[in-house]
Amino acid sequence: MIRWTKAWWLPLALGSVHCARTECANPDYHDAECRLIAAHEMARLQRADGLELRFQDPNTRATDSWSSLGRWRIGSDGLSEGRVGPLGPFRISLHRNDAPVQRLRFRLTNVHPDVLLEGQVARDGLTRVLEVDLSEEDDVVVIEGTLPRGTCGSGARVAAVGDVQTNPQAFATLLDAMHQELADADETGQWFAGLLFLGDASEDGTREEFDEIEQLLARAPVPTAMTPGNHDITHGTQPLYTQVFGDGNLSFDVCGTRLVLLDSGSAELAGSVVGDLSGFLGEGPVIFGTHYPLQPVHTTNGWTREDHAQLLISELAQRDSPLVLAGHVHRRVAVDRALPHVIVGTGGASQGAVEPDFGYLRLPLGRPSERCFVPTPTIGGEPTARSALEDCP
Repeated sequence: MIRWTKAWWLPLALGSVHCARTECANPDYHDAECRLIAAHEMARLQRADGLELRFQDPNTRATDSWSSLGRWRIGSDGLSEGRVGPLGPFRISLHRNDAPVQRLRFRLTNVHPDVLLEGQVARDGLTRVLEVDLSEEDDVVVIEGTLPRGTCGSGARVAAVGDVQTNPQAFATLLDAMHQELADADETGQWFAGLLFLGDASEDGTREEFDEIEQLLARAPVPTAMTPGNHDITHGTQPLYTQVFGDGNLSFDVCGTRLVLLDSGSAELAGSVVGDLSGFLGEGPVIFGTHYPLQPVHTTNGWTREDHAQLLISELAQRDSPLVLAGHVHRRVAVDRALPHVIVGTGGASQGAVEPDFGYLRLPLGRPSERCFVPTPTIGGEPTARSALEDCP
């Protein structure tokens, strides 16, 4: 679906009667709305030869628009390259636009190893290279990444972590632990869908830091769905985070469970997300993740727009959502005020925490109450125990 920058009724609802300047006409990418607009444009790629590549919502058949469920760019080798945003199934469309292209070779990254893709000619970890014959095809060619039948039969799990900042070495150790997590999931018959990253991949929000994290994530055995933190949006003149990882607002399904990540890097939501919150969250229970915790009384650090946090709490509570995930604090914390809420420890950062909890959350999607913490050793320290969120057995 297209995510419009503003709902048409917002000026009326806010009592505005004057002409408004186009949103982000002079972009400041500290602003969540500007990041969302940039991500929407990066979800399609208009090539020099006229061919266009778009990410689509796998839950619709339409191709006349596009969805911010991935990011396109031209790779260093000249190949068109798309990074898949969600975990699991996805959908892309190729639009010929009368381009004189007979065969297209392009690359997809952050693709789960179990996903099936037509046209695949090469594979390296989470990267696939596809080649599509366009000589006798329709004007629009749709390619779907699907899962084998029975993948979700015994349930699924995800891992959740955040806050690398100044310690990518510790994060590399955690990503190595994902290989054992995959083996443990296979032993229990659960499908390991991937990693939810809850913000602060960087310390200073530089392209060099994001490139390093992207390279580290490529060594994981499963894909990662990303949303930014406050340290990731320190540069206002360029959407550096978005250029590498795409939209920080993601809503997708994994084995019948709705997962939603929303960009709270500015400690507030984009205005168009607030205007279409029900569209992002859907109708039923969701597992929700964001960088800033929604209940600051337990973290001593609140939102710039506390009304956004309270709106989310209200909407999620009405849906009987089983769990809210957050980062930012570098410790593991579990609270049940208003709705179950877990802060997932730290993937490397230790600033501000007296006893940082290095590790990640293991979350069975069908049994979120059985969540637990997997400690990982890190350079300069060992994992510590917290009674609020017990270690996994």
